[in-house]
Amino acid sequence: MTRTRFVAVSRRIRQEKSSKYIGAVNIRLDNLCFPYSRGPDTKNVKRLIKLFQGQRGCNPGETQNRIPAIISETELQDALAISNLTRGDLVARGDSFARLDLPSAFQLKCLRGEDRVQAAREVLNSPEPRWVVDLYAADISDETRRDLAEEYACEQAPADGDFYFKIREYQGVFGQENSRAEDTWKARLGATSGSGHKKNRMDQIVTDPRLCVAFDAFRRIPVLYGDLKLSLVNKMTSMGCHEESLHYLNHIKDFWHSVFDGNESAMMKLDRTSLEALQLTAPGACEKQARDLHARIRSGDILSAFTEAERERIWSKIYDATVDCTVPSLHSFFEDRKYIEDAAHCMKRLFPGKLHETIRSALESAYPDVDDQGTECLVQVSNSSYAMVATNGADHFDLAYRQLWLYARRHFEDMPPEREHIVAGYKTAGVDEMVLFDFASLAYKLGFRTTEIKKLLQGNPDRQIAHRLLKMARKPDQFYFEDIESSISAVTTVMEAARPICNSQDVDVEEPEVVAAGATAKQCGRPLVSDHMRCKPLLFLDKLHATMARQNRNLSSFFIQRSTYFAFFGKDLAISCEAMQDAPEAQSVHDVDMDIERTRETIIASPQTRARMEIASRESECQTKLRIAQKEAGDAESRLQMLLTKERQQTEKLAGLEAAITARAAESAATEKNLQERFEKLKQREVEQVIRLETLAANEPEQHAHMKQLEQGRADMEGDIRLECIATHLEATTEDEDASGTERLLQVSAQLSEKQNELNKLEEMERNKRLVIRQLEEEEVRLRSSIDGLSITVRALTEDEQAKVDSIASLKEQHQSTNNKLVEKEMGLRQNIDFLEVCRERLEADIKAATEEKDVLSQALLAEKHIVNSMRGGSQDIDEPTTERRQPLENVPLTPGEGRAVEDGAAGLEYMIRGAFDSEEEHLAPTEDIPLPLFSRALPAVSDRPLEAPMGNQTEETIEIRGAGRR
Repeated sequence: MTRTRFVAVSRRIRQEKSSKYIGAVNIRLDNLCFPYSRGPDTKNVKRLIKLFQGQRGCNPGETQNRIPAIISETELQDALAISNLTRGDLVARGDSFARLDLPSAFQLKCLRGEDRVQAAREVLNSPEPRWVVDLYAADISDETRRDLAEEYACEQAPADGDFYFKIREYQGVFGQENSRAEDTWKARLGATSGSGHKKNRMDQIVTDPRLCVAFDAFRRIPVLYGDLKLSLVNKMTSMGCHEESLHYLNHIKDFWHSVFDGNESAMMKLDRTSLEALQLTAPGACEKQARDLHARIRSGDILSAFTEAERERIWSKIYDATVDCTVPSLHSFFEDRKYIEDAAHCMKRLFPGKLHETIRSALESAYPDVDDQGTECLVQVSNSSYAMVATNGADHFDLAYRQLWLYARRHFEDMPPEREHIVAGYKTAGVDEMVLFDFASLAYKLGFRTTEIKKLLQGNPDRQIAHRLLKMARKPDQFYFEDIESSISAVTTVMEAARPICNSQDVDVEEPEVVAAGATAKQCGRPLVSDHMRCKPLLFLDKLHATMARQNRNLSSFFIQRSTYFAFFGKDLAISCEAMQDAPEAQSVHDVDMDIERTRETIIASPQTRARMEIASRESECQTKLRIAQKEAGDAESRLQMLLTKERQQTEKLAGLEAAITARAAESAATEKNLQERFEKLKQREVEQVIRLETLAANEPEQHAHMKQLEQGRADMEGDIRLECIATHLEATTEDEDASGTERLLQVSAQLSEKQNELNKLEEMERNKRLVIRQLEEEEVRLRSSIDGLSITVRALTEDEQAKVDSIASLKEQHQSTNNKLVEKEMGLRQNIDFLEVCRERLEADIKAATEEKDVLSQALLAEKHIVNSMRGGSQDIDEPTTERRQPLENVPLTPGEGRAVEDGAAGLEYMIRGAFDSEEEHLAPTEDIPLPLFSRALPAVSDRPLEAPMGNQTEETIEIRGAGRR
């Protein structure tokens, strides 16, 4: 954040504080609550109690003692009414503060100061203790509320964990990003140490992704941050034990997540008092601790924020999780760092130190590959005995790595770190050369190979010890030896008289005792000297991973060190304790080091003997090197042969791939050609279909002309009707027949209108067909684009073999899918063409029938006119004309005057057209995958009468039936 923006934000917060400030009032402590606090800090409460008692009381009205709180306007007005006060009375006048009474059940939300109120309850002797509170309006911004809550004027400095949590919160990791608040907290952190040391350590954590993730994992259990110590971060990282430290931190997180079943809200409720009571205990392993802790949990003294049922469930989880380890926390982590730090200095003697290289990574690079390892691993089970245990080669390093750490932990006091620039008056401890030699020897036997290990093994520890002994016995500044080498040889000769203790003569190791009578072991960190000496014979893999009996009084030092070992390295081991105990014994340390023993004998022997032994040793060494070189040459030749075999296989495979690619390319070209041919055929059929549609469009004028003729016929019929109206004096039978004729003419008119509608539908169908044609053209463009894409894909097949094979398979699937679609579309177009042909034939038949109907109607009109004229000639014989009129109607093959015939003809035409162009909802069930084209969705309608049936026959039959009825 820039300085200008920082100043602007600070000014805005000050202005809001001033505008939202209500006043300072005296309120009962019972009405105060702290919803934004994580619980009281016991240490701070005790500090404040001593402070108040030392001041002989406390003044709640002092600025540093006031507590900020927020209240809504409605709540404020209610309180003023109860207290008989006005808003102006809340303004403080010197040391006088208004007494604001609140309902007994009302809780005023305080932004901070819980520790101060807790201490005031212990110090104030008033029956109704009160405190001065600065009231602010409840609608203040979150930024101003945060600033009020985080003021620490004359308060205890925040803990390192508070700094870490707040900075990460305002960086946006734990909450909403706020660069101003982040800068404020960083400035406070830098001010806690004059040199900014803690701020640098904070930056060191944040910039290390692994450490940052490990410490951020505790954000759901914020009470754990109370034991974070930024000043120790640099020591933690400089040890070179990153993997072990991260394992410990993950162990802490996993432990508490398992206790609370991952319930974030429950983990947030864990308070400082409960953590301090539980950490470093193991109720699952110690009966006394189990009784004490369970009693405190049941009474609510511990885990008071939880219900009784929740406390019992949490207790059960803690009990089960502490069978083999103590309750971990960041306090135990930073203390146990000292336990592993002593051994880390010893481990660094085995490899060259490199910047940013951890102990584990350095030793991993010095260990042989998994392929070069056997099926058995050397395991040290005591100071002088080993066992060969069958195990997987991938687990050898972990077993060897743990054994080196355990040796370093057992003998760290005999291998102190080398110090530079030692000041006067400080006496450094000397290195035990034999312990260091045995350490290097163990590393060599386990399989580690470094320059430092070889250097340590090249020396003679006996002569080094003898030289140091002589210098200590006779100070160099006071005495000298005429032949120092002979004196050293004499001392080493005395050392050679000692014989190693056989495995059967090993010192018996008792079962892990609890503690010495009346003593209590240290719960974390470095153990006491007596505890360390007592646990030395037990710091081996087979004993650490063995099951321990439940302890009654206190936790033993061995259990605590075992818990620390599990926290850093893990409890899981690749081999079982039974396998280590039942494994056959291997050679002891002194039996295995034959080359080293020969070196010692060479130094003690005479010069001539030493020369001969030196020559023999060099000859043996040369022979060994020769055998190694021959073996390496044989291995190299085998590897070369394998590489040549693999090369031939790869060449053959490549040739096969090239042949497959060529075949695929040919197949793709053939497929492309086939698709092009099909496309051309489809295009040709499309042209034929367009021609047929144009032919249908050309027949439309004939249809219009036919309709005009029908309309003219209707006009003639209307004229005839007017003529018939003149003959109203005819008999009733004649009038009925005229009325029937008029009705028939009206029906013909209605049928003509329906035919006009049908012509409109035909025009609509033509537009739809043109739309389908456009769709086909778009489909053609898409197919061409697809073909171009396929061509590009075929050309790209030559770039990468594997990609070619995959692309060819995909291309084949696309070709197959496209081919299937084209076949389906081809079938659909065939159906459309056939169906349109049927429709055309029907339309031609309908047009022909309509022409015949026109002729029939014309004949009928002529007959009607003839009847009217004959009736006008005289009425002397009325029955005769009627008979004459009826007779032609009965004799006409297709009675032209009947409306029923016209109606049936129109109905037949309508039925055929609708059957030809109905929607798919009426005649076709939808397919499952691909919707049918527009013309293929409609199927020919199923008609009761054949298409070839002329409408004239139906008209004739109907007229004959009616004529017979009249007769």
